[in-house]
Amino acid sequence: MYHTELHWWAGHSIPAGGIPPAALATAEERARVGIGRNFPSGTDTHGTDSTQIDQSTVVVLSTGTDTRMDWLRCGEALSAVLLDATVNKVATCPLTHVTEVPQSRAMIGDLLPEPCFAQVLVRLGTVGNLAPRQNPRRGVDTVLSVNRSRREDGS
Repeated sequence: MYHTELHWWAGHSIPAGGIPPAALATAEERARVGIGRNFPSGTDTHGTDSTQIDQSTVVVLSTGTDTRMDWLRCGEALSAVLLDATVNKVATCPLTHVTEVPQSRAMIGDLLPEPCFAQVLVRLGTVGNLAPRQNPRRGVDTVLSVNRSRREDGS
């Protein structure tokens, strides 16, 4: 079911959602940098040069405890990291599938300098002077609706 959903979301041609094929890494690009998941191959190299070295690193967002409030705060931190990376033209790839499995999550936690709960890994990087591919964005009105009705108390 996971792979079925992944292949539906990544690489289909439905314009209203998901990742379009032109935004995915080509087979050649995928061969250079392992990502641990088998996404469909993209179709557009966007002028990438296969001889350039991938300049990336993986960071871990972690918390001292593992409560719902920690999850919320980690999500807020993830949002800030992703937005800051976007502004600075750094490509990102959140990796949550490894923290969803208790064994791999514990292994990641053991690698860190202080005891903690690994919440999210984020791959950050660039390739030479190329900007990351931009995925199309939905309009705000397609994902947010505002109900302006008044409550009974007049507020």
